[in-house]
This record gives sequence, C-alpha cells and structure tokens, in this order.
Amino acid sequence: MFKAIEVLNFAVQVEKNGEIFYNTVAELSEDAKVKEIFTGLAKAEAQHIVDFTALMEGVSNVETPEAYEGEFEEYMKALVDSHVFIKNTDVKALAGKVSSPREAIDLAMSFEKDSILFFSELRRVVTDHNQNTIDDLINQEHAHIRTLARLRAQI
Repeated sequence: MFKAIEVLNFAVQVEKNGEIFYNTVAELSEDAKVKEIFTGLAKAEAQHIVDFTALMEGVSNVETPEAYEGEFEEYMKALVDSHVFIKNTDVKALAGKVSSPREAIDLAMSFEKDSILFFSELRRVVTDHNQNTIDDLINQEHAHIRTLARLRAQI
C-alpha cells in the first residue's frame, strides 16, 4: 500500500523545488513586477513546506479504494514522475535556462496545475480532519494560477 507519509514527503519535495525555482527566477529577473510576484510565490511555497510537515505528524495510513492491488500507487507514481519539478530535478538550472518572463510564468503555471492535481489525490490518503488543510492548500494554488495569469497578461 502506498503510505500517506510517502505522499507527504513527495509534496514537501515538490514545494522545496517550487521555492527554489521561484527564488531563482526572482533573483535573475530584471522586471520588478516579475521579481515581486515570484518572491511572493517562493514565500508561499516555504509556508506550504511547513504545512505539509505539520500534516506528517498526525497522518495515519488511510486505505484507498482500488480496483486492483497497487492501482493507487501506480497512479500516484505516474503523477510524481510527470510533475514538472520532479522530472526536471535541477530546478535552479531550469530557472537559469528560462529565456523570458513569459516562459517562467508558463513553467510556474504548469507547476501549480501539477500541484493541484497531486494535492487533490493527496486528500485520499489523509484523515478527514486533515482534508481541510489540503483544501486550503489547493485554494492557494488556484490563487497562484490567477496571480500568474494576471502577470502574464501584463507582460
């Protein structure tokens, strides 16, 4: 069975990679608005790391309904392997290769969408009480996409 703690560890790693990416883009950007937005996104990712770490303390292994043994694990592994900041493991180098603010925004939006999908599935492996925390994190990711979309429209 895929353990909830494994899913939360992955979530922490994704958020760490997001924080690195956002900080690197902010450092390299010459556009003040891009710098401001990406610095704010990096701070949000840092808070998400704290949130997921706190969830680990009270997590129990919740059984997930499966059509066959290992189905959920296969699905979660596919989500993990295709996540933009996992398949590009050196996110600092990835951020350094970004050629324009628009490209950075597009990558960030992809990251946020991947995270929403993953967090939605994460809800299945945490207790009912912790699902509210996951819902809050998903809502924050939605807000990040809206912020990025507004920034993209301005550029």
